[in-house]
Amino acid sequence: MPKYILHGGKEEQPSPMNDAFFDALVSEVPENGQLLINYFARDKQERPALFAREKARVLKIAEVQNKNIRVVCGDLNNFEQQVNESDVIYFVGGNSKKQMENSKQFKHLLSKNKVYAGSSSGSYLMGHAFCSDSFPEKLNEGCGVVPFNILAHCNDPDYAEFTQDLLAKSHSTRPLLSIREGEFVTLEY
Repeated sequence: MPKYILHGGKEEQPSPMNDAFFDALVSEVPENGQLLINYFARDKQERPALFAREKARVLKIAEVQNKNIRVVCGDLNNFEQQVNESDVIYFVGGNSKKQMENSKQFKHLLSKNKVYAGSSSGSYLMGHAFCSDSFPEKLNEGCGVVPFNILAHCNDPDYAEFTQDLLAKSHSTRPLLSIREGEFVTLEY
């Protein structure tokens, strides 16, 4: 059964809950397993520095857990093979429009018996629908692998407009899962 770990955003900021999120990701990777980190919502030139930072963070946690794991950066050109070789697949947040344009083509891969994680737009990818500042004018479709509409950053005052909009629109579609910045939920479906 697939497992989904969905974060509300700002996971890069130091906090005990963000540490717990990364600890949960590493805990799901078996000994000698692989964590695939995807930056499809970010500009290409940002990806190497982001990957270096998060790989170091993850490997430090793996060391504390006394675990040997591989950490790989997602590549759109061989993503399906990377997913097949990985135990945990993590979609880092960023621009929601880029996330959907680059990642929705892989919807068929998001219900395999693996662990999938997302932060912010990575969480939106897993839900049925979402509102974000990348698509402010409407309710947008995610991949629908979890049975909720997703609202990340729900405690950010800048997202209050999206919160009201998504709440109003969600009543006629699916239940709303609101996730606060710096917090995460785990779902199994």
